[in-house]
Amino acid sequence: MTSFMFDSGISSLIEALHQLEEYKKSKDHQHLRFVLIHLDGAFELIIKKSLIHKGVDVIKKYGNTIGVLDCLDEMKKEIKKASETENHLNDIINLNEVTFIHKFRNDAQHIGSITKEEQILEIIPKALESINAFLKVIFDYECDTLEDYLSGVGLQKDPMQLYFDEANNAYYVGEIEIAYIRKFSAVMKTMRELCMELLGLDIKETRKYMQNLLKLIKTAPFKKKYPDKDLSFLIENFDVITGVRYKLTHGTKIEKEEILEAWSKLNTYESIFLDMYLYIKSSFQGNS
Repeated sequence: MTSFMFDSGISSLIEALHQLEEYKKSKDHQHLRFVLIHLDGAFELIIKKSLIHKGVDVIKKYGNTIGVLDCLDEMKKEIKKASETENHLNDIINLNEVTFIHKFRNDAQHIGSITKEEQILEIIPKALESINAFLKVIFDYECDTLEDYLSGVGLQKDPMQLYFDEANNAYYVGEIEIAYIRKFSAVMKTMRELCMELLGLDIKETRKYMQNLLKLIKTAPFKKKYPDKDLSFLIENFDVITGVRYKLTHGTKIEKEEILEAWSKLNTYESIFLDMYLYIKSSFQGNS
């Protein structure tokens, strides 16, 4: 059983593990901070989807879904029910570890400090074991377990995806200007890689990258994904996203609202061109 919510949780979990590896290499607390942010988000999404699967109402007043602490409370109730037939359950699931991850994440993101590094590193594998055990019991093997996901090829991200991840990480922690410059750079790398390396087009002008990629979108299989959709706005918006990047890198005064508006446009470029890049690259590898 998979869903966008569950898959998003798994993606966050994989990113947390990637950041953990970076932390082990550099001992930079910023990487450990990202580990906590992504783990907390991953646990919330995975638990929430598990609860929905069991028929638990996770919608609060005004249409918002319950937060991670409420998810944990509901999770305890499901564990108590399952414990009637699974007596060993409380021995293998220690929800305190998952709760600690949430607490450490709040400290790291809102207070800005990481003071219990050794305890965090000790808790992470225990929290992962708890979530995995919970999934096995709640789903009764109806869905893949975390081992299946984490041992698969999905654990290895393409370097191009990591460029976008770095940009999005910066955005999530409020470093909007840095995030914008990183994402703009990632978009340009993707366009160049598509045109020059994967398609063999020797292009000197950036705008011609876009023109050729728009032609490519009209061919199979992309035509099925964007049927009869006018994507000429990608060329029109290019001046906007380039202009914002110029202002940020040259110290020109710019309002936050202008950056955010251009950021939303950049997200569209990421969605379309990264999708094309990954598809074409996988096709090339499959034919090699």
